[in-house]
Amino acid sequence: MRTETEVRTAAEPARIVLVPDRKAIRADGMDLSFVTVKVVDKDGTLVPAADNLIKFKVTGEGSIVGVDNGNQISHKGSPFGRIPPSGPVPRAGP
Repeated sequence: MRTETEVRTAAEPARIVLVPDRKAIRADGMDLSFVTVKVVDKDGTLVPAADNLIKFKVTGEGSIVGVDNGNQISHKGSPFGRIPPSGPVPRAGP
């Protein structure tokens, strides 16, 4: 059996990709969706060392109930609604 692994070196950060954990949430004010924020280069390759500050804003009936940078060894606090990339962003339904 032969396996191959491709390793790509990321270029400069070019865009932000939002990946929700589900397509729909209940509009009951209690349901959440965790949205993973990824910083990728022009080819869509994840930029793991990106440290750009990302600000979050929700319009409409939803709200942000928490943010995290996803780094388990980081003890650095983050102002609400602003984190370094790669963390999940819970979002409440209306």
